[in-house]
Amino acid sequence: MTSPDMHPHDEITEADLAALADGSVAPTRREELLRRVEASPQLARRLADQRVTLAAIHATGDTPAPASLHAAIAAMTVEASGTRERDEADSAGGAREARSRSWTSRLPRWSLPLAAALAVVAVALVVVLSQGGGTPPNVTEAARVALAPTHGAAPEERAGTGELAASVDGVAYPYWAKKSTWRAVGTRRDVLRDRTITTVAYANARGQRIGYAIAAGDALPVTGGRTVVRDGTRFRLLRSNGAVVVTWLRNGHTCVLAARDVSPGVMLGLASWHSA
Repeated sequence: MTSPDMHPHDEITEADLAALADGSVAPTRREELLRRVEASPQLARRLADQRVTLAAIHATGDTPAPASLHAAIAAMTVEASGTRERDEADSAGGAREARSRSWTSRLPRWSLPLAAALAVVAVALVVVLSQGGGTPPNVTEAARVALAPTHGAAPEERAGTGELAASVDGVAYPYWAKKSTWRAVGTRRDVLRDRTITTVAYANARGQRIGYAIAAGDALPVTGGRTVVRDGTRFRLLRSNGAVVVTWLRNGHTCVLAARDVSPGVMLGLASWHSA
């Protein structure tokens, strides 16, 4: 681990990025790490990889793995072991060029065990998100995808409306930048058990991030937490996997705010601001 007073040229390790991704990094080091990540596209990609992996692990936390997944894991373990043995033989025989065409060669900074582990997580995530049946995803699952990295551009303001030019079934996302430091920075779209959940991510000048997810269709089930009423709107405030989650209904649609380093008061203030 790097020290709190890290030099600008000190190496940022995967452990540093993992701590930054899951919110466990010490406050004295967080700002320095964020500055370094913002200045380096390579570090930003590595941090995004950490967050994707973390979201995948969280998404599989409460779901029993089916027999097919166990079989896939076993197969990948055998393949990883065989690949490592072939690598050692190739190294001795100078056959690295042929090996460079394999999928593992596209992961130059990762060891084979880590590459296999990430492959397992990816398979597990596909299994979880593709499970069928009539049961809709719940608010906790929506919060997990709201916390994941974005892959789309931030929507623009819809002039004179206080909203962004993005909506789900007519329910628009708020434009907060006019009256606060929160601005839209990206979007993502997920399908969980045939339900589309669209997220707009917001960030402020301090580098804090909030995911604002809206689920298409009927309201999603929610359990736990406590109810807070503001201006006649009922909000449910809960914690999930270390994140603060606020959920409520707008025109019959479930809205979810999720963040790891933002206070519940700020979250409720932003949620109630747009609910009016």
